[in-house]
Amino acid sequence: MVLTPTYLCTYKTEDKKGRTEHILLQECMTIKSVDEELKVPHSFRLDSANCRFFFRTDDQSTKEVWIGSIGKYMIKPGVLRSKSEEDALNGDY
Repeated sequence: MVLTPTYLCTYKTEDKKGRTEHILLQECMTIKSVDEELKVPHSFRLDSANCRFFFRTDDQSTKEVWIGSIGKYMIKPGVLRSKSEEDALNGDY
């Protein structure tokens, strides 16, 4: 898998040949652990507007890194607030 700020791409081989998926992260809505749901250790799910993708990693810490990294790029720019907006909401002018 290759993660960029815009896309998550998957490939058939490690030398990045034979791309299998090209997921636009702005279209993704949910990413979550599904170990118990699937009964597959170190697994997670990524939901886009039109499709659901399942992934499995080698260990728990790698899974957490992938979920955190993908989730960071899923955040829409309009959702983020500037420091001055946060201060105004908190009454810290």
